[in-house]
Amino acid sequence: MENKEDARNIVLNMLSDTLQKGNLSHNVIGGVFARKELSARDRGFILTLYLGVLERLPLLDYNIEKHSNTPPAKIKPVVKNILRTGLYQMYFMDSVPERAAISESLRLLEKRGLARLKGFVNGILRTLQREGLSEDAPEHIKYCAPQWLYEKLCGDIGIEEAQRFLRCSLKKKNTLTALFNTQKAPEDEIIRSLKEEGCRAEAADDAEGAYFLEIDGRIEDLSAFKNGYIYIQSLNSMKVALKAKELYQKAPSNGQTPLIMDVCASPGGKSIGLALAFPDGRIISGDKSKDKTDLIEENTARMGLLNIKTRIHDAAVFDEKYKEAADIVIVDAPCSGLGAIPEKPDIKTRLKREDIESLAALQQKILKAGAGYVKPGGILIYSTCTLTKEENEENSKRLEDTGIFKAEGSSLYTVNGDRADGFYIAAFRKN
Repeated sequence: MENKEDARNIVLNMLSDTLQKGNLSHNVIGGVFARKELSARDRGFILTLYLGVLERLPLLDYNIEKHSNTPPAKIKPVVKNILRTGLYQMYFMDSVPERAAISESLRLLEKRGLARLKGFVNGILRTLQREGLSEDAPEHIKYCAPQWLYEKLCGDIGIEEAQRFLRCSLKKKNTLTALFNTQKAPEDEIIRSLKEEGCRAEAADDAEGAYFLEIDGRIEDLSAFKNGYIYIQSLNSMKVALKAKELYQKAPSNGQTPLIMDVCASPGGKSIGLALAFPDGRIISGDKSKDKTDLIEENTARMGLLNIKTRIHDAAVFDEKYKEAADIVIVDAPCSGLGAIPEKPDIKTRLKREDIESLAALQQKILKAGAGYVKPGGILIYSTCTLTKEENEENSKRLEDTGIFKAEGSSLYTVNGDRADGFYIAAFRKN
């Protein structure tokens, strides 16, 4: 079992993997937890500290730099990460006494052979302990976002909504959302299975088949997960399949089995939602590499869904084989992922302004190809888990301006209750 000092050292390595080496946070977490035997308590501590530092990085750095006589660029990355973890523990982890946050930070320096810098680190942390976090920080720092990103969100979705989203993205999260697979087990049996293993479930009002789960351990350890009774997915992304079902029921294909294409499908969540919403439908779930389609197959096999078939195909390239063949096409395009910041806070550190423009251009190519698969009278649903106008409204307008599709409504979601969950859905019907 890891002790707290070892747990802090693990977090230090994880931060280095993400901030210095550029590895994605969810991959870093998965790799560490797969390799190490950790108690539930230590796993919780590691997740809280690692994700917490990434969430509040701009605020932590602003306060550290304010009290450092050394220019930020000259502070060793490992020292900067030790300062970040120490400061986060002091102000955002009630379970850690301030004196322990400082003393453990100094021990980390010793473990890394940097004892000569103990005076530097101790001085900054003691000063921050005494004076507190700065109250005169710029607005973007208070909301823990890079300046360009804060200004971009304020411009695209409005100041009030941007601040609301960023504020909610920093809140402690002990709930997940799950899609219940009632093709495998009735609702009451799934709830009973979850309850027996200490997981609480509550139905979500605005998404059929969706439930909020409160769990203390790992979701993967639950029998309901292993048996394919539940699929973890953000609440707003579940609404893609529900929107497709709503529109299809208005003009069904004369009793024929609907053909549904999910062109950017990995890891398979929307295809799973579609399979549950259309149990008699044929779903072609595609992505551009075998690794991605393998992941779709792994998830759909666990869920026991037999009406999903995968194919390896680049969604940006039109395939004549499926020209005007599909009743429903889902284009859940690769995007900047800003709506997923609560789960993947490192997005704030690695996304650049220019990335949004290049992603919007890719989305336009995928939309053009996907539109060609929709049969006359069929449905196209475009979705992203981001909040920028270029990737959302402007792409939708381009499609509508072709005159080939009629808009059937769009929604931009930023939060669910007090949980940030950014998502965009636009629906179209082919003339």
